[in-house]
Amino acid sequence: MNKNEHPTSIDFLLKRPGSHLAMLKMNAEIHQERSLYFTQLLPPELSLNCFCSDLTGGLLTVFVPNPSVASILRFEEYELLKKIKDANLFPNIKRIKFKVNLSKKKTNHLMTKKQKERQPDISKLLIETSKTFRDKNLKKSFQQLASHLSDSPELGQK
Repeated sequence: MNKNEHPTSIDFLLKRPGSHLAMLKMNAEIHQERSLYFTQLLPPELSLNCFCSDLTGGLLTVFVPNPSVASILRFEEYELLKKIKDANLFPNIKRIKFKVNLSKKKTNHLMTKKQKERQPDISKLLIETSKTFRDKNLKKSFQQLASHLSDSPELGQK
C-alpha cells in the first residue's frame, strides 16, 4: 500500500499478508480451536461454561464455572494432558491450571441456573470418583460435596 492508498474496508486489512491484524485474527482462530478441542474432551456435564484462556510457558489456563468442577478436573489433569500432548494446538504443554471464573456476576447467575439442571450428574461423578480413593478423609470430603450439590443427604452417605 502506498501513501495515497487508504484501506476501504476491514476485509482489506485482514487479507493483507503479514499485517498485525492478520496475525491477531490467526491467533484468535487458534485460540478458538484450542478451546473447542479441549472442551470436547470433557464429559458433557463438566464442559458447560468451561473455556481455555491462555497457553504460556507450557501452562494451559482453563476457566471453569464453579469450584466443584475445578476440583474434579484437577484430578483428571494427568489424563487430559495425555490426550492433548500430541495435538498441534498445544505445543510444549506441561500443566493445566483450572481457575474458577468469578469475573462477571451476571454471567455467574446464568451459569448457576444452567448448572443446577446438571448438578445431579456432577454429584454422581463426584461419588464415582470418591470410590476410587483409598484415603478415607478425601473420600468423605468428595461424598459431602456430592451431597451438598445434589441436596439429597442419602447420595453423600454411600
